[in-house]
Amino acid sequence: MFWYFSLEISVNRTWVVNLLKEYKDFLVAHHKEQKSVRKHLMNASAIFIDMEGILPHELTFCWLESAIEKCGTSMAKQSIKGFLKGKGLIKEPDEEYLYRKIFDNYLKDCPSGFTKCVVWYYDEKFNLRKRQIENNARKPIKVRTVDSDVCFLSRMIKWTTAKYPNINSWLDVSEEMVNQFLLSLTPANRECMRKDLYQFFKFAVRKRCIFIIPMTDYKARETTRVNYVLTFKEQSGLAHKMQLEGLSFPYEALLTSLAFYHALPARYICSILLSDVDIEKRVIHMSDIPDVYLTSIDMLLLKEYVLLRNNFPNNEGRKYLFIQRKRTVYYDEAIGVYFVRKMVFSFSGFNPQTLRITCLTAMSNLYGPQFLREAYGISQTHASRFGKYEDYLLEETLNDVLTEK
Repeated sequence: MFWYFSLEISVNRTWVVNLLKEYKDFLVAHHKEQKSVRKHLMNASAIFIDMEGILPHELTFCWLESAIEKCGTSMAKQSIKGFLKGKGLIKEPDEEYLYRKIFDNYLKDCPSGFTKCVVWYYDEKFNLRKRQIENNARKPIKVRTVDSDVCFLSRMIKWTTAKYPNINSWLDVSEEMVNQFLLSLTPANRECMRKDLYQFFKFAVRKRCIFIIPMTDYKARETTRVNYVLTFKEQSGLAHKMQLEGLSFPYEALLTSLAFYHALPARYICSILLSDVDIEKRVIHMSDIPDVYLTSIDMLLLKEYVLLRNNFPNNEGRKYLFIQRKRTVYYDEAIGVYFVRKMVFSFSGFNPQTLRITCLTAMSNLYGPQFLREAYGISQTHASRFGKYEDYLLEETLNDVLTEK
């Protein structure tokens, strides 16, 4: 039996009682308030009672997920996961497991005549990824790419069933329906989605889900990608705001600076560790892209942010530079891309992607697209969107000739 003040939890097995006591100490260290600790213990009591029916080695992440879903313990969900992860009793499942749950959520309202083939499709993509990793492929297919494909297919299924209620499987889909759906997309995404959809239909024919591809594979010109770039007035206004208000909001301003001045993608900002920052050399060491060299304003913002970070709850022992200022973070994890977007937008009024593209465009105009590859580590394909290297060399040659004259 376990007691905490007036709360009584009927557990009898020794290992469960000891685990519950350690969980109580974990909550006290994080919340420090009797009322909050009691609420979490009460909410998690059903899970510990269920543990009475299993052996210690049977306590896994999947078992915990099913127990949380069965008991409906929403409040204690994060705290008990963080506690068990910290103890090393459970391990976070791999990326594939998490994305499979997301895919099931995408397809939960879709007819079974559609979902069966889509499940086979992403199963084959995951198997291909495993083979690529086993063979040490340089660039195995990313799970986010599979997620994008499944999300797009679920959108098409929902659009088709809403527009044509009598359609229940891929066999009933016609070329006219496919073309109407593609026309409902934005021009910038239409050609890319058409190619992905054609590949899916080829797979469906191979698996005998359909007998003919309901679309024509025609040659089409790629639509140039159109991205909003800040005007010179907007750029100068943002730079002026960072100088005036940056020290008052160092967290938001530092994230904005990394996107605006250094063209860092949000996913790389999330992964920066405290050990990556070298204050003396004024540099942030990056793993997959060139290092980031900090300006004077960056150093001021960084120092103010570190002072602010030291006052965040549960900041001890956190390895990431950017963390959330919440008491309910129970284990060390990076902030998410959505959090970065929200913080940057709240300060600048623009999303990080727009700020990054503005930086890359400005640098390409000054030094040419080849500079983007060397300074920012982007691919040649990506750099070519900001201009052709041959055009830049021609312009440079003409300027030299005009200067000589």
